[in-house]
Amino acid sequence: MNSKYQWRRIETSADQLLEQFCLDHKIPLSLMPLLQSKGITVDTAETFLYGGMDRLHSPLLMKNMEKAVERLVQAIEEEERILFYGDYDVDGVSAVSMYIRFFKDVYPHYVYYLPDRYVEGYGLSELGVQFAKEHGCGLIVTFDCGTTAVKEVEMAQHMGIDVIICDHHQVTGDIPEAYALLNPKQAGCTYPFKELSGAGVGYKLLQAFCDYMEVPEDHLYEQLDLLVLSIACDIVPMKGENRILAREGLRQLRSTTKEGLIGLLKRVGKFQQSISISDLVFKIGPRLNAAGRMANATLSVSLLVTDEQQEVSDILIELEWLNQQRKVEQEAVEQEVFTLLKTAPDTRVFYNKNWHAAVLGIVASRCAEKVQEPVVLLTQKEEVIIGSARSANQINLYNILQTCEGTLQQFGGHAQAAGLQLAADHREVFEQCFMASLSIERVHQTDRLTAQSLLLDLELHLDEITLELYELLEVLRPWGPEHKQAVFFSRGLTVSGEVRILKERYMKFTVRQKGRLHRFEAVSYQANPDVLSFLKSGREFDMAYSIQAYHYGPHRYFQLKVKDIRSTERVG
Repeated sequence: MNSKYQWRRIETSADQLLEQFCLDHKIPLSLMPLLQSKGITVDTAETFLYGGMDRLHSPLLMKNMEKAVERLVQAIEEEERILFYGDYDVDGVSAVSMYIRFFKDVYPHYVYYLPDRYVEGYGLSELGVQFAKEHGCGLIVTFDCGTTAVKEVEMAQHMGIDVIICDHHQVTGDIPEAYALLNPKQAGCTYPFKELSGAGVGYKLLQAFCDYMEVPEDHLYEQLDLLVLSIACDIVPMKGENRILAREGLRQLRSTTKEGLIGLLKRVGKFQQSISISDLVFKIGPRLNAAGRMANATLSVSLLVTDEQQEVSDILIELEWLNQQRKVEQEAVEQEVFTLLKTAPDTRVFYNKNWHAAVLGIVASRCAEKVQEPVVLLTQKEEVIIGSARSANQINLYNILQTCEGTLQQFGGHAQAAGLQLAADHREVFEQCFMASLSIERVHQTDRLTAQSLLLDLELHLDEITLELYELLEVLRPWGPEHKQAVFFSRGLTVSGEVRILKERYMKFTVRQKGRLHRFEAVSYQANPDVLSFLKSGREFDMAYSIQAYHYGPHRYFQLKVKDIRSTERVG
């Protein structure tokens, strides 16, 4: 049976220093190629595998940090009212919730605000600044937005309100004359790690605040269960400080006492002890985002900051209803766009004035994954066109949109995701410009096989799937962008027993390997008729898979999650 993928094993070589590191840390030498395939060297291994909070960079390395923390301290000492302003997605929601949780027992003079996606759009808004004025605020602190808010910051200044911006988006064009702009991507910022989430930048400000005020950071560590939501759901690279903060955040989340988080985990059927980054992305994130997509994100903040069980219960019911409404809208748009992809296979910009703007990003992401290229989905909002764009296959979406800047009223985002707005009569010229730029980008791609390549980290015999391997995988977690889940492969497998079809959507079967004692359950989430027929034929096959573990009491149970199956042959 043929595969649609080209299987490519990641090349490794002898490394005596890394070998000694493995010996010192009791890592089996047979697993050293797995470390190498993940780009881990002897210089980075200690921090990557075991680095804790003490490995974080000093927040004062970030441009304008000292100025920002002094202004925050001044506001607190003079009992100014502070507005915490966050964008309406999980990044902004978790940041605002983190600040409320941090300050609510020690400093009551604050309010918070999240803009309405449809009335105000993305970022710091004039209505938000007016809200700050009406509530007597002398300081606004923004999260996950503000880098492009030139007009709004100027408006705040005229009202006598200072603005501290905590953002992580690309910096292009004019920047606002805020009291302090914290963004590691801005010119002149020497902060060593550039890929923090918006809430991550906010966390660095709180870290500097704790240092300045000589506050024990234990209280700040308690908020890592909120920060990890932003790291996971904003799809930032799982490396450097993000990796440390996510790992510690998961640890905090597994023992959280926050009623809203506990309720969310129960709602999605997850035990705290087993929560993963993938669960946050695919189960928790959509529910928190449903408020901002279908109503107002303030609802999600209320869930994360309350300690009242009845309030948690009421909000969860409302969020679940909003999420169901989101699913209905998403499925309708997704079905239509997938049909358009078939009828116009060379087109990557799609428009329908009736599409619900709240689901365009999700659908664009799935479409981009399907075609392995950027996809833009557009809809109409009064007299303007708004849309979401997502990319895949390492094509830089932001660079493409920059070439189309003359056709757009505004856009923002990063290499893999962006939002945009344009005049209705510019839609066709934008589409032409986008497709022309994408064509150039295709030519510049150095490895066009990537779209159909399956990268393999390590070959295993089935009896090498052991507790030692699992423990190393646990150290390598959390997985995420730029640190993908390890993919293994085994040759010469056959099916033992029956192949079961469950819910008409996926297959379960047990695999064995000639000459080996161990057998493992495998699950494939695609019940492909050709694969099913091949498995039932009894012929040998090679299988690429990731390893999952489940706990039943004191026992650990391994399951192989199938990535691909093909007839047994030599792996290149």
